[in-house]
Amino acid sequence: MTTPLHSLPPGFNWTQQDADAALAVLAGVTDTPREVIILTDEEVVALDGLQNEQLVPTPWLDAQEITRDQLGGIALRGLIARKLVALGPTFTPDGQPTGEYDLTAEQSITGALMLRRTAQTLVRMDRSSNAGDRWLFAYVHRGRGVLIEDVDPNGLHVFGATTIAGAVEYLRSIANFSDAPGTPSPPIRYTATEFESLTTVPEPFEGAEGISKLAIVNHGSDDVQAAVVYGGPSKLGLLVPDVAGYYEASGITDARLIELLTSAMSGEHAFA
Repeated sequence: MTTPLHSLPPGFNWTQQDADAALAVLAGVTDTPREVIILTDEEVVALDGLQNEQLVPTPWLDAQEITRDQLGGIALRGLIARKLVALGPTFTPDGQPTGEYDLTAEQSITGALMLRRTAQTLVRMDRSSNAGDRWLFAYVHRGRGVLIEDVDPNGLHVFGATTIAGAVEYLRSIANFSDAPGTPSPPIRYTATEFESLTTVPEPFEGAEGISKLAIVNHGSDDVQAAVVYGGPSKLGLLVPDVAGYYEASGITDARLIELLTSAMSGEHAFA
């Protein structure tokens, strides 16, 4: 069953117009992600509300010395100049001007902002490699599609819309950037102390050139599923913490990685 977007309680005061914009962003999605909008750190924060805590990193904004309020004002000025945002006066019910202004954003912006706050499942991937850090967020709306937010170290947020299958492939290609076939291997169990005391790399992780930390949260749940994918030229490794008090390290195949990501986006417990 498809859950109406506006029935989800995100803690924001959404309007029907916002919900219509969100549905428009996901309309006609395919397995190939379609670019929705590109925003900067300061634009995201200004549009989403300076008072609201961000779920995503804002690396460029965090490195600046001037305040978020100042940067937010500059960002809104730029958005207005680009005609992505408009400011208009507000009126009382009897038609008198209030002296305040209301912000109206382009449909792609409004839709993206709503989708990222009302997802049924959020899949986060933090990838570290020699190429630099990268943060990916898949906001899953089952029966409709997925909004992807791809954040780079320069604070650019690229939003895209796709299907669950398209989002799985997008994240898979980042975690397994060498397209390694991978080889399955039985899990090796460690206690937390044993794992933290290791002086050599576990065999499933040898040759890894990138590490992707995964976190999955379902709407209305405090349970956070976590795992780490180690990607190399030929191997793929999976580390799952806190499995009955242990860490489990194993080799997996590319096909298994796809299965895990698909389960995560379907709201299932992927790493049990």
